[in-house]
Amino acid sequence: MTWKPISSAPKDGTWIMLGIVGRKEILLAYWHRLHQAWWGQSGSTGEWEKWQKATHFQPLPEPPKETDNGR
Repeated sequence: MTWKPISSAPKDGTWIMLGIVGRKEILLAYWHRLHQAWWGQSGSTGEWEKWQKATHFQPLPEPPKETDNGR
């Protein structure tokens, strides 16, 4: 997957990965309609403002699928 400009990120409640140019971290987040802001696992703590400056996003990958032996 490649990073896309934040301006093209979905704002329909879909969970995505956010990135900021120059930082080696990501945030799993979604657009919170009520707050009109990105909201995620650390987005509601002290780092909330930082993630409002996200520059890029990626869709989440498909989750793992179970195999026949349950692994």
